[in-house]
Amino acid sequence: MLEPLTARLFRSEPPPADAWHALPVRAVLSATSSRPDGLGEEEVRRARRRFGENAVEREQARSRLALLAAQLANVPSALLVASGTLSTMIGELVDAAAIAGVIGLNTAIGFSIERSSER
Repeated sequence: MLEPLTARLFRSEPPPADAWHALPVRAVLSATSSRPDGLGEEEVRRARRRFGENAVEREQARSRLALLAAQLANVPSALLVASGTLSTMIGELVDAAAIAGVIGLNTAIGFSIERSSER
């Protein structure tokens, strides 16, 4: 049977070991050998010497051509290109134009989103 919510909220037993977010601040500080005011200057210097700067390296941005190619390098786009090619070969030019429009629109939207996310 499920334990009532109030019983779970107000029980006096300690939280399970994997419920680190529910531990009191003092318990977390003790478990991590930390203190409320953070690292001292000497500890910071030691950590920087040992681990390096606390910075995330930026990846080099992909070229516009690479972004465009990535929009077309997937199975759905390949299927659309194949169906557009087949439609053209059998003379269904209206269908081929519609498929080309879908490919173009999909590529433009994907390229735009990728480009803005890399800025």
